[in-house]
Amino acid sequence: MGLFGFGKKDRVIDWSEKYNKEQERLSQEKAAREREASKPKTFFASLVENAKKQNEQMEQEKKTEENMNSNENVEEKKQKLAKRLAEIETRLENISNQIYHLTQRVELLEKKAGIRIEA
Repeated sequence: MGLFGFGKKDRVIDWSEKYNKEQERLSQEKAAREREASKPKTFFASLVENAKKQNEQMEQEKKTEENMNSNENVEEKKQKLAKRLAEIETRLENISNQIYHLTQRVELLEKKAGIRIEA
């Protein structure tokens, strides 16, 4: 290609050839993987595959058990949460009272010292 039409070439670049080659390569790789999967497996390979399947099944069973246990323990969790919230509430009340008493003491000391700080 030239600038402003000067030196134009009459050839056309066909990008579809590259795309077609890439698609052909991908299909060959897929076919090779399918052949590998359909090959008879060795004794040890089949043992490993069976062990993997069993582990996956056990994990699924554990998840379902945990879900069932969590449903049973919902009431216990609610009770524990209510108890914990009550404890937090009492602690907050105690701290609030302590802050009030400390501010009262500070004000009293300010009066005695003759210092008044407005907040």
